[in-house]
Amino acid sequence: MKTLSAAAATTLATALFAATLPASAGMGAETTIRLAAPLAGATLNSDQADMSVYYTQGKDKTLEVVATYVSDSAPQPLQMFMALSDGDKVQFGLPGHPETLYRFARNGNVVTVTSQATGLAVATPDPAGA
Repeated sequence: MKTLSAAAATTLATALFAATLPASAGMGAETTIRLAAPLAGATLNSDQADMSVYYTQGKDKTLEVVATYVSDSAPQPLQMFMALSDGDKVQFGLPGHPETLYRFARNGNVVTVTSQATGLAVATPDPAGA
């Protein structure tokens, strides 16, 4: 039988423990903005990215949501657009930022946008090669 090093045993124990946690475990603080009128925008701020959001009246009773964000890795503003019908909900992470989950939801003429830390981190190679 092969013996595990202390580091390997710790890594295995951590992985096994994480697998037993509910899906919401590790989720961090949540920030929510509420947009209740066309062009009345608001901003979500986090350590990873800042996002400003507003909506306009769209076609066929949709609300056209515009979200503009910047981050240290993408200092030039990037925009996304979405048409939300009443009752629509969508959630996603920004490219290169798996540590934050964004949720957009529409209820009547109100759009709610929430950002929540996921507790995820991206593994990167050790620059020292260790």
